[in-house]
Amino acid sequence: PCDIEIHVGSDTDRSEDNPRYYFIDAARVMPPVTPGDEGQKIFYQLFRPEFVSNYKSKLSSDAFSRFGMLDTSKNDLVTEATKYLLEVLVPNFASNLTLRKCETLNVVKLMHVAGINARYLGLVRSHVQDISLKQRLMEEIIARTLKRILFEKIRKEMDALNSFSADVMLCEFCNKLLDPEEMSFWSEHGKKNLKAKILRGFEGALEKGEM
Repeated sequence: PCDIEIHVGSDTDRSEDNPRYYFIDAARVMPPVTPGDEGQKIFYQLFRPEFVSNYKSKLSSDAFSRFGMLDTSKNDLVTEATKYLLEVLVPNFASNLTLRKCETLNVVKLMHVAGINARYLGLVRSHVQDISLKQRLMEEIIARTLKRILFEKIRKEMDALNSFSADVMLCEFCNKLLDPEEMSFWSEHGKKNLKAKILRGFEGALEKGEM
């Protein structure tokens, strides 16, 4: 990407044969997936390195950004790659996924090795037919959704500059979530709100009538 910077460190002598270099602003090293109507997604919804290294064409990190405005062919390549990821790679991965694999290895690690981001857990689940495997994938999706809710709480406390203990907040969160007599978590989030968070984070995660 155009905004990567490489600096010679001030902690080295420029006259030396082997100066120390620092590589910064590398957040956009991986190319973005097609952003659709939300242009800001190019900054955080990126292809995995495993996908980029195995894909048939070279993809630009500047696709769909102002840096790539002079060469829109970069956008076309990324659009084609995104289509391949969603319409070929994800279904093929789902068809070869078994419950035994998920019990032996972390399903997200399996997805990463295949070049699929964890955000596509919902799409993987939508292509799975085995009921037990669908249940296992839903467990992973719910766990990750709950983690996001917890992180949102921590961020709010940090933004408000409040003094708090992350350990204490984690314990309180788990107690409210797991105690059958404690209803404050569900009164705050509710089944409907939790369902919306799952669908927002994991497209295709739920079938009609679920939750």
